[in-house]
Parts: sequence; structure tokens; C-alpha cells
Amino acid sequence: LHLSIRRQRQMCIRDRLKAKLDEAIQPAILEFIGGTYREREDALMPVESQLWNLRKGRAVAKEAVGANVEVLARRRSANHPHIPAWVQATGFRRALLSSFDGAVTPNYRATVVNWTSPDGKAIDAFTRIPAPAHKAETFFNLVYTLHQSITQDSAPTLAILHQGEPDNPLYEDWLALSKLGPALGEWTTFSRYFSDALAGEYVGTSNPDDFFADYLEERTNAHRPDPVSAFAVHARNRRKLDAAYTFATINRCLSSADSSSEDVTLLKALQASEDAIEATGLDAIPDDSASVFAPEGAWASKLADRLQARAEDNRPGYLLLNPCAFTRRVALELDPMTDPLPVEGPVKATQNDADKTRLVAEIPPLGFAWIPAKGVPGTTAHRQRIRMAEGNIVRNEYFEAEIDPATGGLKAFRDTRTRVARLGMQLVYNPGCRVEGQSVKVTNNGAALGEIVSEGRIFNEQNEELAGFRLRIRAWLSRPVLDVRIEIEPKHAPTGYPWHAYYGARFAWREDRSAIMRGVNGTSMQTTHTRPVSPDFVEVKLGRSGTSILTGGLPFNQKQGLRMLDVILVPEGEQAKVFDLGLALDRD
Repeated sequence: LHLSIRRQRQMCIRDRLKAKLDEAIQPAILEFIGGTYREREDALMPVESQLWNLRKGRAVAKEAVGANVEVLARRRSANHPHIPAWVQATGFRRALLSSFDGAVTPNYRATVVNWTSPDGKAIDAFTRIPAPAHKAETFFNLVYTLHQSITQDSAPTLAILHQGEPDNPLYEDWLALSKLGPALGEWTTFSRYFSDALAGEYVGTSNPDDFFADYLEERTNAHRPDPVSAFAVHARNRRKLDAAYTFATINRCLSSADSSSEDVTLLKALQASEDAIEATGLDAIPDDSASVFAPEGAWASKLADRLQARAEDNRPGYLLLNPCAFTRRVALELDPMTDPLPVEGPVKATQNDADKTRLVAEIPPLGFAWIPAKGVPGTTAHRQRIRMAEGNIVRNEYFEAEIDPATGGLKAFRDTRTRVARLGMQLVYNPGCRVEGQSVKVTNNGAALGEIVSEGRIFNEQNEELAGFRLRIRAWLSRPVLDVRIEIEPKHAPTGYPWHAYYGARFAWREDRSAIMRGVNGTSMQTTHTRPVSPDFVEVKLGRSGTSILTGGLPFNQKQGLRMLDVILVPEGEQAKVFDLGLALDRD
């Protein structure tokens, strides 16, 4: 009922807006710019979410005003180096590279610059910072501002910004004078301006450090219950949608006939699910989340039926589908099997425990793998090739991770060839704390999985307990990622500026000469920023070696000195208590 009422109200507002815009657009004195469906933290969201926001916003804007939006503009900054590519991919032609919310953007002398993305696509962008129309000093300095623009700009330009406050009376006087003649210049629209003004500077590819919007402080000040964890939740939801679209595409490619009515219905349901998830932005997913994600299972089931069209009957099993364009090694915990599975084909490691059958399987790119639901009688159990866990160490062929009993954190994460410690990690409370480990316990040491759990407490300088924590690390045979799960139970909730007061995972490395790379829309770019935000990964590189911290959608990172980095987990207001990270060595 709430959604229905909100939808009706939106339609009413849209009709009224369209009538007013039609009236203003007729004499060609007004242009509609913008293009995003929701003003949200797009710079820290998946690429597919960003493209959906632009495509959906442009389509809705065209429906509302009856004309295509040509210039991309935002109230809330969400700029990054790939914006020119996104602009061209979604049908826009130009963009505003100006900040209206205090975010950091590059400072250019030219009013219009030719902005290039890393893949070579370029657009013209407007960079002039507008003057507020409600402030008297804007008009007090008007002559000086115009003089500076006339003497320095190839196309003298002055931009005026309205921010919801009453305009200064001098602005109304200026408009009245402009009706009599081009007083102090000619008012124009952005499309006409871009066609008349030439780019005065070719800036090339931007560095991600040139842009910064403080979404963490903004979300904390809004008293949100998920200022950090919402990004990880949305990233997982988006991947479910992407997997469903991939399964639908593969299913269509395997079919020689036209799409059936069932396929059309399922595709519409998938698009409706995408709209439902993306339209909420980083807000809570609707209560009927099971129905929202139903199309993923429907398309997976439909693809599975097609792949098994010629399979033998009465052979129950698990069909593993890979929606990615690269080989994946996945760790599975299945219902217990009486007999062990043979280690052959896609099965790379397996172990039978009383509660679960644990295995590692390899799935080809955009392909599938079949795992029998029952073991083969007479098969010898997979022998342990490596002692996966002992004492306070877990290991596999790729790495070795050691827990520090004193702090309960990760003492060393090292490669098995050189045995040089690449990273250490402990849980911290910023601005200061003391960490004390309580227990370290091996919870699994099998042929496929090594697992250790440590517990500890965090104290302040007065020895008052701030929080308890539980750290679980897992190493799977033949899988090159160390799984790290952190559980925090704060007894003292952090308050204040979120970049200074938080619980986090502090990583440290040996060499201060190491370069820091961060993921930006799936690409790796070097950064020297004190706060290298990234929902993808942060990599510490020294020569040919690289150690990756896979944040799993948690975007807020902060450097401490030259050799430490905090992944912020619990700032003020954060209600999530469980966080998953990954560590990997020398991965592309």
C-alpha cells in the first residue's frame, strides 16, 4: 500500500512537472540536465549499478519532459576517472565536472575541458564553479568576476547556482535588464554553450586521487544503521542480478528457437527485480526479498534443465554454474555423504566430516561442473597432502597464515616460496586501544580445509573493555584466497567523526617503499591518497610481488603512516557485526 501511494504521488508530481517544463521549454529558454535516477553514492557502487542509474534516469527524464537529456549533472558528486566512458555508453554527450556538495574535484583553468577515460573515450566537461545566486557578494564582485573571465577565458563564462534559498534582488534586476538586451552577456543553455565553446584544455586520463566525496561522514551524520555494511550488501545483491542475466543469456544462446512466453515472463520478472533492488539504492531491500531474488533461481533452474537434456536419469547431483568469464575455484560445504567423492575432474579436494562434506571445485569460464550428490562406494578417502592447520597456523600450496596469540590477530600472511611475511592484521579501536588475545583454537584440519578461530578483547587506555571479537581464518586446498571472517561485539559504541572513531581491521606491511593500488571500477590504479576508498580491493605492491586485500564491498579505508591501512568496519551507528574479507598473493 505504501509503495502504491508513493507511486501515485510520484506520477502526480511528474505530470505537474511535465506541464511546467513544457511551458518553459516551448520558447527554448530552459534545458533539462541531470540524468541520474537516484542521487546516491555511485562512485562506490558496482559498474552495473552505475550504468543502470544513468540509463534509467535518462529514460525517465525523457518520459517526463519529452526530450533526451544530453548533459550529465549531479547534485551529489560521484565522479571518477571512468565517467567519460559511462557518459558515452549511456547516450549522454557532455557532463558537468563541478562539485555542488563540497566534494574534491580537479581544478582546471579552462571552463570547458576535454576529459578522457582510461579506455580512450573522451567528452567535453564544464568545470567552472558556479556562484550562488542568493549571496550578495556574488553581485558585489560581479564586475571583477566578469573582468577575470573576459581576460582569461577563450569563451568568457559566468555560472549562477540556485540552492533552494531566495535569490538576491540584484539577480532579479539582472534578469529584468536582460529582457531589454544582452546586459553583461547572454543567457544560454548548456547544449548551446557546448556547441559554441571549444575545449580549452585536454586533461587526459584522471587519477582516482583527484576525486573524493566524503560519503562516510555524510551517511554517519544521517544516522543510518548501515553506513558501511550497506555497500557490501548491495554488491552481493548486484552480483545475484548479474548472475541471473548471464544465465538468461547463456540459455538464449543455447536455444535455436525464438524466446518462449515463459522466457519473456521470466525476463520481465528479472528486470522488475533489478528495478526493485537498484531503485532502493543503498536503502533496505524490500521485505519480499525472496520474491525479488526469485528470478535468479528460476533462470539457473531453466539453464540447468537445458544442460541436462541428454543426461542419464536417476543421477542426482549438484550443477555448479559459473557466470564469470574466468575460471573459478569455489569452496563448498554440502550435506554429509556416506561415501567419499573421488578427486577427479572438477573436484580438486574433498573431505567427509560428520556434519558436512567439504570440497573445492573448479568451474570453467561461463561454464558448468557436475558434482554427484552421493559418493562412490569403495572410493578411498582423499588423503591429506598438506597439514592444513596446526597450532596457530593454516596453510595451503599458495600461502601460510599465522595467528598471534598475544593479540588474537593475524601475525603473518606469507607465501610458501620465500616465506617472507607480507601482511599482518589486528583489530583496533581508533583513536587508541590495547588488544588482548584470549584463545586460539584449531577447529578444522582436514584434507580440504584448515580453519583456526581466535577470540580476544579490545581495551582503551584506562583498561576498560571496549569490545570483544572473534576472528576466523580459513585456507582451502587449491584455492588461492585466505578467507577472513571478523565478528565484533562492541560494548562501547564509537561516536563522533567517523574517520577518527571506529572499529576496524588494521593491516601492516614491511616496506614503506611499497606502492598502494586500489580497485576503481574493476581496474587497478596507483594511489597516494590518505583515504584510498575502494569497494573492490587494495593491493600492496613491491616489485613483482603483490598482496591483495579483498574488501568484499566494504569501501572505506584509511592509511596510518606509511605502512598501515585500516579497513573501517564499525563507525558510529553501524549495526552490522560480521564482516568478510579475503587475502591473496600475487594474483592478476
